[in-house]
Amino acid sequence: MIVPSVTHEVGFSAIAGSVLLQIHYEDAMVMNHSRMQHLIAITNLSYHADSLRPQWHEARER
Repeated sequence: MIVPSVTHEVGFSAIAGSVLLQIHYEDAMVMNHSRMQHLIAITNLSYHADSLRPQWHEARER
């Protein structure tokens, strides 16, 4: 039962993340370049971690 709930959480966080990116898009335009690169790196890293989470739970249950 734990894997579907985690998958649902990942899907929800991905949707919430894209909404937040849209809201902050104009603010990001005024940021300097290095700050923007940093923001993109953090976003990619957290998305990658979320996408790995379901497999991590499956591997732990074995």
